Amino acid sequence: MHTSWTNPPQHRTSATVHIAEPGGQTYTITITARRDGGQLVASFTPGIQADGKLCARYQGSRRTACVQIIDRT
Repeated sequence: MHTSWTNPPQHRTSATVHIAEPGGQTYTITITARRDGGQLVASFTPGIQADGKLCARYQGSRRTACVQIIDRT
């Protein structure tokens, strides 16, 4: 999973990204994003996921981005 914050404040050189996994887990995985040009980017490799939403939210931003995971096996 790759995430980016395309318009962070210019003084921000890094940010914490909270990753919420589907399947009923109540924990949040925290990774750190780094500045790449005008945006902050982060990558995360999830394990096997249950159906549901995999979401990312940058600390300091009010927005959350999610992708719907569908088990097609």
